[in-house]
Amino acid sequence: MSLVETAPVRSEEIVTGRINPVIFIPGFGEPDFALHTALKLLRRHGGRQETTSHVGINNGRINANLGRIADHIDRQVQEHQEPVTLVGHSLGGSYAHVLALRHPGQVKGVVTVGSPPNENPVASINLLMRAGLKILNHFQVDVDA
Repeated sequence: MSLVETAPVRSEEIVTGRINPVIFIPGFGEPDFALHTALKLLRRHGGRQETTSHVGINNGRINANLGRIADHIDRQVQEHQEPVTLVGHSLGGSYAHVLALRHPGQVKGVVTVGSPPNENPVASINLLMRAGLKILNHFQVDVDA
C-alpha cells in the first residue's frame, strides 16, 4: 500500500471529534505529555477519545517503540471497535506512517506535523535519527577538557 493511497484526514475532523479514537505520537526526545496541549484542545472541542502513544519518552528505540504503539493501537481498536487515527510529530509522524502500512485495518488515517514526506517511512526514520544524533553529539560536553 502506498502512502499516497491512504484517505486524507482533515484537521477539522480531528478538532471536532468526528475522528475517533486518536493516538498522539511524540517526536524524538519528547515525552508523551509533550502533546498534552493538543489533547486538551481536542477534549475542549468535543473529542471523545484521545490518548498518547504509551512510549513514555521517544528515545529512538525504533522497534521497541513501534511495538509498544502497535500494542496500544490493538487495545484501542478492541475497546472502541473502530480504527484509530494517528497524529505524530517529527519522528512520531514517521512512526505513524510505518504503523499505518503495517496495520492498515486498524489505522484509519495519519496526520503528521514536522515529519519528512517520504514514500519510504523507514528511510525517514533513519534520516531523522541520524540528524538527531548529530545534534546530540554537537552539544555533548567533553568532560576531559
